[in-house]
Amino acid sequence: MGILLCAPEFRLFRLGFSPNPGSFASVVAAAIVVLSAYVVRADAQLVINEIYYDHPGSDTGHEFIELMNVSGASVSLAGVAIEFHNGTGEGWEVLWSGGVGELPGGALFVVGGGLVRPPPGAVSGFSIQNGPDALRVTVGGEPSDLVAYGGLDDGAYAEGVSAPAVDAGRSLARIPDGHDSGDNAADLASAEPSPGAFNVARHDAAVGVSGATVGAAVLGADGRELVTLVVTNNGQHDIGAGLVAVELWDSTVDGSSFLERSVNDADIAPGMEFELAVSVILTPGYHWLVADVDFSGDERVANDRVVLLRRVGGPELLVSEVLCYPADGCPQFVELYNAGADVDISGFKLRDRSHKPAVVTTRSFTIPARGYAVITPDATALVACYPGAGEGIIVEHAGTWPTLNRTGSGGVSDSVILTDALTLPVDAIAYPPVGSDHEGRSLERVDLFSGRDTQTWVLSRDPSGASPGRPNERSLFAPPAPGSVDVTPRTFSPYDGETLTVSVDSGPGTAVVVSVYDVEGRRVTALGSATAFPAVFLWDGRGDGGRGMMPGLYIVVCEIFAPDGRRVASRKTVVGCGRRGE
Repeated sequence: MGILLCAPEFRLFRLGFSPNPGSFASVVAAAIVVLSAYVVRADAQLVINEIYYDHPGSDTGHEFIELMNVSGASVSLAGVAIEFHNGTGEGWEVLWSGGVGELPGGALFVVGGGLVRPPPGAVSGFSIQNGPDALRVTVGGEPSDLVAYGGLDDGAYAEGVSAPAVDAGRSLARIPDGHDSGDNAADLASAEPSPGAFNVARHDAAVGVSGATVGAAVLGADGRELVTLVVTNNGQHDIGAGLVAVELWDSTVDGSSFLERSVNDADIAPGMEFELAVSVILTPGYHWLVADVDFSGDERVANDRVVLLRRVGGPELLVSEVLCYPADGCPQFVELYNAGADVDISGFKLRDRSHKPAVVTTRSFTIPARGYAVITPDATALVACYPGAGEGIIVEHAGTWPTLNRTGSGGVSDSVILTDALTLPVDAIAYPPVGSDHEGRSLERVDLFSGRDTQTWVLSRDPSGASPGRPNERSLFAPPAPGSVDVTPRTFSPYDGETLTVSVDSGPGTAVVVSVYDVEGRRVTALGSATAFPAVFLWDGRGDGGRGMMPGLYIVVCEIFAPDGRRVASRKTVVGCGRRGE
């Protein structure tokens, strides 16, 4: 059975008990004691709207308690007190009391440390523990609200179930503001701290991006982009037509210029949005596209701006050689080739597939046009192993070397990713695995020109096993002319490790298939196919199954197909395959 106790000024509480001699009187007495300890006034004027008790690092000066006047009348702060209950003890300790002035109905008031921003209405040096504990606010000496947090399971100090603990840097907030159902766990939740601002904004317009628009990107040489911005109503009330505007500015190292302004032409309901699409043409170099929201009465200014980083064109640095499997005593290295104008790589970053970017060098280091730089963790050891490495082109890596993988699964050993000082991509390559039988030999990139989605790699044929800072003999420094098929050299000796290189650019919307035939018209092998150009193919003088071909003449055939599958052209080149000196 149970008994229902009530009083005109108090909330209702139901207490259960087991009947035994004298139990009714004892339960009534106990209930009266409990009620006198933690009852909350039914006509409560102030509630604890937000608590911030655990700041990352030291809590001193950062803690705050936010009160909200949920009544329709002003409350004199002179009669208000905030009290603390230590969950390991009993009773209440006054943290703050006796404010100045009146708190209007529906308004917020913050009591907190001197480091709270914006500054609180009252600065106090109190310290709130991380729980399980409780706080209450009294008005004129009468309890007005009570919040237990952090799993406090003492019913004498909680409304319903205790609110959960929150992580450091998060606040315990009443959502929606001022709502008090009599259950702390149901009324309060983890939230971003918002001292002096409503936990759920009444009026808030936020700007972001939509569609294919991303925060940072590298644009093509023409600098064209369609930037799509989205303004969202994150508040609880409609935004009327014409009340919110978004502006887009282009900022460069030389200044800012206005691009676009748009105003909503219809109401925006809570949770709804409107888009602004702006077509921009940016000049070569770095740009910071800044979008700002203009909305009077906005309660969340932190989401009123978005900044988009753009680079148009930029460094044409290519990863041109990788030594991932060095001989004993020799260091790994990554060689860069500059296919464009002079580039200072100060602040550039390097990483592999599984490591964070590390700064290559903090000092000024310029790679000239058509020049090289060799990045290594040990410059002295590199020169000792490869005396031919040119002086002045070696950069000793300033951070933790990414330790490039030697062999791997899936046919790809590792990757090398180069970014600029703002972490925008410059070049990214995936190189094939190198077996133990090729220890000390580097991988050299054949296609040293921009515009390739994939790269073609061969093992170095240099007598030392690598050619850091020097061109390798199979490098192609210029792409094929549009619509052309280039085959070099016309005679080669696969028996001496030489390869045949076929470079193709058949134009957009086409596909190519490259094969090798003997003079009798029999297909020897297929070199591959491509739909993105320029494309590069290699022939090592072997036929299907890996068998070496006899010396003689062979025909390289490049078939070009239209999007509908029709063959529209066939280019044939006769090449000689044999041994040197024969």
